[in-house]
Amino acid sequence: MTALYRAIGSAEFALLVRNAFTEIPAGVSIEPVLYVTPERIHAEWVAREWMATDAGSGYVGYVTRLEVQSRFLARYPIRQTADGRPEYWIPVEHIGELNASIVGPIEVVAEFRPGTEERARS
Repeated sequence: MTALYRAIGSAEFALLVRNAFTEIPAGVSIEPVLYVTPERIHAEWVAREWMATDAGSGYVGYVTRLEVQSRFLARYPIRQTADGRPEYWIPVEHIGELNASIVGPIEVVAEFRPGTEERARS
């Protein structure tokens, strides 16, 4: 198993709730890829610095944690962000396969809002 983290805003969080935290909702990314990282600290930075300060994200950033079968990730190289952080870029057309490889529920491990400190969830 591999633990992955993803920063999400309020709209994706609402869809995640509707899906009972069992899968990443289809159609959530306006990008051609879904960004997930093995580093919680990177997802926290994105949630705090981008999501929590963006109207399109509802001025809130959540950090989600999901366990996936490692064999699913084997076909995706780890990419590096501009600041050297690792990310997997999963093509949006592969979200169904990603969801099939998730083991257990998706967890919300942190929440960020403007002017507040992190509210850890676990």
